[in-house]
Parts: sequence; C-alpha cells; structure tokens
Amino acid sequence: FLEGFIGKTIGKHFTRTKVIYLKDKNKWFWIIVRSVLRLNPFDTLSYLFGVKYGVHDLLSFTRVIEIED
Repeated sequence: FLEGFIGKTIGKHFTRTKVIYLKDKNKWFWIIVRSVLRLNPFDTLSYLFGVKYGVHDLLSFTRVIEIED
C-alpha cells in the first residue's frame, strides 16, 4: 500500500529509492501486478544474467530510481 500512496516502502526510504510508474493509468493495478510478479522464483534469476531491471519491473512498467534531497 505504501508504494501506491507515497511511491516507496519503509526499506526504500532507508535506501533512498522509490518506485515510479511508466503508465499513468491504473496505478493500483500495476502495483498489484508488480507485487504478484515478485513472487515468481525466476525473477531473482533475471539479475544473474545482467538484466538491468527485474522481470517484475519490466512487466509492470515500473522502475526503481534513487531520490535526491
């Protein structure tokens, strides 16, 4: 729920990152899609092959970015 309201979770607050959505419509739908896709055990394997974004970010049209003060 935090990603939908403020764009970041408690962990992202400490790592100074947040989630941005590439599609403006149906933000809550993409939050649910991203959360479900993260349960996929093959998602973590995508990082082992040098993919910049995880499968959950690619398929849900989201990116995690660093925030500056």
